[in-house]
Amino acid sequence: MSLFPGGSEWRKWDLHLHLPGTKLADGYTPREGMPDWDRFCVALEESDVAVFGITDYFALADTLALIEFFKRKYPRSTKTLLPNLELRLNESVNREGEEVNVHVIFPENLDSGTASRFMSHLKTELIAAGGRRRACSELENKSDYESATVSRESLEEAVRATFGTDIDRQEHLLVITSCKGDGIRPQRGARRKENLTDAIDQLSDGFFGASSSSEYFLQTDRMELPGSFVRPKPVFSGCDSHSFEQLGSRLGKTIEQADQRNEVTWIKADPTYAGLCQTLIEPKDRARIQPHKPDAKEPYQVISRVRFPGSSDFPDEIVLNSNLTSIIGSRSSGKSALLAYISHAVDADYTVDQQMATGQYQKREDTGPAAGKKWTDMGTTGCEVQWEDPAVQKGKVIYIPQNSLYALSGRPSEITAKIKPALHRLDPSFEIAHKKALSEVATCNSHIELAVSKWFELRKEIDQVQQTIHDFGDKAAITSQRQNLEGRIKLLREQSSLSVEETNLYQKVLNHMADIEQDIAVYEEEQRALAPFISSGESEDTAAESLIVRIELNQPLSKLPQALASDVQILVDDVREPLQMAVNTALAAYADTTRSKLVALNGSLQELKLENAELIAKNGKNTELEVIVQSLKKQDALLNLISVQEENLNRLKDEQASELDKISTATSARLEHLQGLKQQFEGKMPVLDDIELDLEIGHEQERLDTLSQDFNQRSNHYVDKETGAIHLDLIRSETGDFLEALASGRQKIKQGRSHREVASNVLTVTEEIRFLACLDGDRIGGFAPSSMTPGKQGLFALTLILNQSQEAWPLLIDQPEDDLDSRSIYQHIVPYLNKRKTGRQIVMVTHNANLVLGADSELVIVANRHGDDRKNHASRTFDYLGGSLEHSIPKRQHDFVLSTSGIREHACEILDGGAEAFRKRKDKYRV
Repeated sequence: MSLFPGGSEWRKWDLHLHLPGTKLADGYTPREGMPDWDRFCVALEESDVAVFGITDYFALADTLALIEFFKRKYPRSTKTLLPNLELRLNESVNREGEEVNVHVIFPENLDSGTASRFMSHLKTELIAAGGRRRACSELENKSDYESATVSRESLEEAVRATFGTDIDRQEHLLVITSCKGDGIRPQRGARRKENLTDAIDQLSDGFFGASSSSEYFLQTDRMELPGSFVRPKPVFSGCDSHSFEQLGSRLGKTIEQADQRNEVTWIKADPTYAGLCQTLIEPKDRARIQPHKPDAKEPYQVISRVRFPGSSDFPDEIVLNSNLTSIIGSRSSGKSALLAYISHAVDADYTVDQQMATGQYQKREDTGPAAGKKWTDMGTTGCEVQWEDPAVQKGKVIYIPQNSLYALSGRPSEITAKIKPALHRLDPSFEIAHKKALSEVATCNSHIELAVSKWFELRKEIDQVQQTIHDFGDKAAITSQRQNLEGRIKLLREQSSLSVEETNLYQKVLNHMADIEQDIAVYEEEQRALAPFISSGESEDTAAESLIVRIELNQPLSKLPQALASDVQILVDDVREPLQMAVNTALAAYADTTRSKLVALNGSLQELKLENAELIAKNGKNTELEVIVQSLKKQDALLNLISVQEENLNRLKDEQASELDKISTATSARLEHLQGLKQQFEGKMPVLDDIELDLEIGHEQERLDTLSQDFNQRSNHYVDKETGAIHLDLIRSETGDFLEALASGRQKIKQGRSHREVASNVLTVTEEIRFLACLDGDRIGGFAPSSMTPGKQGLFALTLILNQSQEAWPLLIDQPEDDLDSRSIYQHIVPYLNKRKTGRQIVMVTHNANLVLGADSELVIVANRHGDDRKNHASRTFDYLGGSLEHSIPKRQHDFVLSTSGIREHACEILDGGAEAFRKRKDKYRV
């Protein structure tokens, strides 16, 4: 049997086309002419159909002769021609009373002797002389072929007489019955014909029909007799060509017109009779009637082959299948190494990351394709990956090394990271809500960080103002001293020669002068404060380059769509320059105004002194009185300065209280956003491949532990004495006291840490969103320990990995059964692989027969490591034999172990329970 290294692949098949010279309705051959087999063979070879059922009525001799003619004409052709014997049963079940047409399809290697014996044993209902029934081999003319019929019993007798009684009939021939107009669907209510229909259905291995019939014949309860069941069976279409015109217009073509309809059959199997038999085992998955190729994948996402050019350890080339490729072999036979090489050739860094994630390596440089082998030592073994699309320069794979499924399921952060993209694809509205909530939370934390920073800045200013007030002296003492001075002034003035009017006037002048001097002091202080930001010129003040305006967004622009991010950046840039100019103008204008006011105030003071010079001089003659008056002025000035600083202090405290309100408001809003997201999610419970997904909100303990390490445990009002955990709820309810305790030093922190940074870290620590998964009542993820079995955890991890990308990149998975229990393999993984391989290429290393056969691997690659008793061609270290499950060659003697038998035999020998698994696979629809 030919070996097809790519395994079972979708190809066009047409199992019903008549040869030139067919016994009935021959439209190929002109009258008095000879059949043009050459033209017929050219049409077959040039078509895109891979397998043909060469059909004739009640005869096989011409069919076999044409097949031999084709082989001589095209000795290297990859086409397969199967003999198709078309018969009519002597029974009718349809409304028009037409006999049922059945087709007997034989293997491609049917020899003429066997065919002759079968035809001589197959009796028709035509009666010869003496009352015996004539055999098909005895039919002579057109009239015979037009009137001949056979019974189901005679067909079965011919099989037994030709091939024996203790046989599997399907190894020798298949019975394909028409379910079209000349088919087996009876008029409802005709009980006898319904029973006939059931009997013919049971005889049939498959049916010729239209795509509309496929689903019906996949039903096991389609029997006309209630309570009866039959196995699902495939339906094929055929062009049923009887002329070159029909052959040219129908073969391999889809026609959907009012006057004619033709459909194309696709079969996923080796282009052999054994491949055709696989459609009986997986009728739903192996045979399709549709215009386009099934399970088609993007060519840039399918690895077509792997090459090891110039290597003495590996073959030059290994072909892969676009669906499921299973790599099998004994221990250390190069199975896992091949998978690792493929991944490493596509993305070396990613491959090392995945191998490190298994926990089997301490350092990245220790990773490699196999135990004891490091990537750094593999310089001479170059692996090249070729994609179906030759233009691919850089592809991607999903690589799951051995033992990594279970390792992944124990890392909550990775669980959340992998569930998130799957959830977003399942529910785009949730993706929007999720991103919005995270954005709002980030905004709240930005407000908190800014408010905390501002609070500490204000706290520093408050300390400075309080120190300034303290330096001025005690306000009560100054007030008391002022009262004493006023009493002494009054007494001295009464004793002096000054009149009451002069004394009162002098006091008013002094008070006026004190007010002006106080204003001068205020403006001089403002001038000193403005000095770093102003460049003074002769005519006017200008802003220095000390106060630069910065506009910052609380989220990076990279999170926005690129076009919008560019627009926002332009808006920010457009605003920044005029804002800077406006700030500079305001600074300069204020400096000019302050300087002008100082000039005016000093002028007013001098003018007041000149106007009252005589009065001032007269009072100045009283030396004692003047000293006391000046002392009184000093006390007044101090009280005025204290009053100004007290107002400043109250303003700063109000601003500080406002920052506390901002922190409290942002903290509450942050939690509301998270709770709102959870409420939106509740009740939906999205399902991903039978796994229910949910979310929880809580704190990551490691993060809280890290925060608690910033605090000195000896000063632990906000830290638990026993556990060392911070009292986060207490801190949030007493935010002002917490900040004050930090700023004052009452709450000690570790040396070298910043009070402001510690406060910001604690107050911005946010409840985390964690996703979790539930399968059959067990859960994993979130904040609780997993209750899943290792098998379920492995299935969960595999599901997440395959859903982490919207693109269907090839999946490379190494021995998933090591992380899964037998029940999970049978109940979950096999159906999962069957479903997934239609959408993405899967390459799997395994020693589990249920995975290889249950998932109907399209390609099986047998790996072998060279040894004295298991030699490889050219003594290469590793060698590989690829082919389909249907490839079978009985075990034989050969120099090289991979050539001793077919794929099926190797699988039976290598896989645990392989032979039994093959039997169960073949009998899985037995009813």
